[in-house]
Amino acid sequence: MRKLALVVLVSASLAVALVSCGDDDGTGVGGTGSIEVTLNMTGSDLDPDGCTVSVDGLVERAIDAGGSVTFADLEAGSHSVELGDVAVNCRVSGSNPRTLSVGAGLTTHTVFPVSCRAALFDRIAFERSRDGNGEIYVMDADGSNPVNLTNNPANDLQPAWSPDCTRIAFANYRGDNFEIYVMDADGSNPVNLTNSPAGDINPAWSPDGTRIAFWSTRDGN
Repeated sequence: MRKLALVVLVSASLAVALVSCGDDDGTGVGGTGSIEVTLNMTGSDLDPDGCTVSVDGLVERAIDAGGSVTFADLEAGSHSVELGDVAVNCRVSGSNPRTLSVGAGLTTHTVFPVSCRAALFDRIAFERSRDGNGEIYVMDADGSNPVNLTNNPANDLQPAWSPDCTRIAFANYRGDNFEIYVMDADGSNPVNLTNSPAGDINPAWSPDGTRIAFWSTRDGN
């Protein structure tokens, strides 16, 4: 009988010890912590208004390019953090939204890298033919400040702005037929997108800017 009583006493003590370890394991159950968000915006035509940051879709705060904001008194555990109001010519690198873990009495840090491309908002792209050579130009909405973007002996026609105003698709005759090209808004970095003996013309962007439709004579029509 004495041995049995001793076993029960030891088991009870072990149970108390286990409860105490669970309360002090650092998970911070029932506590609060913080999340610090930094916006690292690089590139051209940075949005002067910055962006917004929301936590769990409920708390929203403004954040400037290169700035940081801290969300305090968040319940320990997992939280969803999302960067919003990103300019159309900018892209967020990495996951957005992202899930972060917050510990009691601790601050979780995260950085949202955002890259921006040069954009020509409120500018008109058009083709102009002088001496039989077509070129792609841009100008202000009132017709002032025309700038030749292509400036080469080949024919460059049918410009089409990307939805974020950072690129221009166009038809170019630099070989034996027309091909679809795309270039940056300032005329730099021209890239040949099609390479076919058929003629490819009339480019048109999808609303999300990820695809370009065009007309082609590849089927013989």
